[in-house]
Amino acid sequence: MVAKSRSIDTIAESLGRQEVAATALAIATNAEQYVVTLQEVVAAHARKGLDHNSGLQGRFRDAAHALEKVVEEFNVAGAQALYLEIRKQEKDYLLRGDDKYVVNTLAALAALDTAFVAANLPREQVRAVQTGIAEYRQGFEALVAEDQQITSLVARMRDAVHAVEPDVDKVVDLADKLATHHLEQIHARADSLSRTVLLISVAALLVGVILAYLISNAISRPLQSAVGVVERVAEGDFGVDIEVDGRDETGMMLLSMQEMVANLKEKADLAIRISRNDLTHEVRLASDRDVLGRALREMSDNLNQVIGDIVMVAEQIAAGAGQVADASQSLSQGAAEQAASLEQITSSMTEMASQTKTNAENAGQANTLAGQTKEVALRGNEQMQDMVTAMAEITESGQNISKIIKTIDEIAFQTNLLALNAAVEAARAGRHGKGFAVVA
Repeated sequence: MVAKSRSIDTIAESLGRQEVAATALAIATNAEQYVVTLQEVVAAHARKGLDHNSGLQGRFRDAAHALEKVVEEFNVAGAQALYLEIRKQEKDYLLRGDDKYVVNTLAALAALDTAFVAANLPREQVRAVQTGIAEYRQGFEALVAEDQQITSLVARMRDAVHAVEPDVDKVVDLADKLATHHLEQIHARADSLSRTVLLISVAALLVGVILAYLISNAISRPLQSAVGVVERVAEGDFGVDIEVDGRDETGMMLLSMQEMVANLKEKADLAIRISRNDLTHEVRLASDRDVLGRALREMSDNLNQVIGDIVMVAEQIAAGAGQVADASQSLSQGAAEQAASLEQITSSMTEMASQTKTNAENAGQANTLAGQTKEVALRGNEQMQDMVTAMAEITESGQNISKIIKTIDEIAFQTNLLALNAAVEAARAGRHGKGFAVVA
C-alpha cells in the first residue's frame, strides 16, 4: 500500500495537482477492495462447484439421487409425488433464486418425512429415509447459503465500483484541464519549431535539387549508352562494344548487357556454321535457362542424326541394287526354260477346253442350288437376329431383378439393425423399457 501511495504522489506531482493524490488513493483503495471481493466470489463459486459433479453441487446431486432411490425402494403412498414436488421447488430456486422456493422445498421435505413416519415402516427403513432427507436438507441449505454469500459479495463489488465512479470523473476532469494547458504550451512551441523547420526545409530543397541534378546526370549517361546498344542488338548488329566504367547498378547492367551480346554473337556464329554444313562445333549453354543455346544444340544433334540416317539408307540402296542384278540374271535363265514348257502347255489347253465345257454345265446346276441355299440362309439369319434381341431383353430384365433383390436385402439389413438397436436400448432402460422391447 505504501508503494502505491508513493507512485500516486509521483503521478500527482508530474500532473502538478496535489488533489489528484487523494482522489487516486481512494480509487486504488476501492480497486483493491474490488479485487479482494472478486477473489472471494471466485472462491465461493469454486466451493459451490464449477459444474453439477463438483463441489457442493456434486454432493447435493449425490444426496438427491440417494433420496430418490430410498423413495422408490420403500414405495410409500404419496411419497413419489412429494419427492417430485421437492425437486420442482429446488429447480425453481436454482433458476430464479427466489427465497420462497427455499421455504417451499423445506416444507415439502418435512411433509415427506411425516409421510414416511406415518407409514408404520420398520425402524431401519424410517432411519434410512430420515438420513437421506437430512443429507438432502444439509446439501440444499449449504447451496442456499453459498448463493447468499455470492450475492452479498457481488453487492460489495457493485458498491466498490459505484464508489470509485465520482473519483474517476474528478481525475478525468483534472486530466482534461492539464491536457488543455499542456496543449497550449505545445502549440506555442510548435509555432516556433515550424519557422525553424521552414528554413531547414528551404535549405534542404536547394541541396536536394543540386543532388538530384548530379545523380540524374550520372544515371542518364550510362542509360543512354545502354539504349543505343539495345537498339543495335535489336537491328541484328552483334558487333557492338560496351564500355563499363563503374561498379554501381548501371555498371552491373552494362556488364550484363556485354555478356548478353557476347552470347548472342556466339550463337549467331554457330548458326552461320550450321548453315554452311559445319556440324562439328559443340554448342555451349550459357546457363540452364539458355533456351536459344538448347534449341541450337537440339538442331545440330537432329541434323547429325538425319545425315547419319541418309548415309545408312544410301548403303542399303547400293546393297539392294546388287541383289536386283543377280535376280535379273536368274530371270533370263528361267525365261528359256519357260519357252520349252509353253509347247507342253498348248497341248494341255485343248484337253482343258473340253473339261471346261463340262464344268460350265455343272456350274449352272450348282448356281441353282446356291440360290436356294441363299434363301434358306437369309431366313435363318432373320430368326437368329430375333433370338439375339430376345436374349438381350432377357439379360436386361435379369439385371433389373438383381438390383431389386439387392435393394430388398439392404432394407432387410437396416430393419434388423434397427430392431437390434431397439432391443439394446430396451435392455438399458430396464423395466421401463419392457414395452419398447416387445415393439423391437
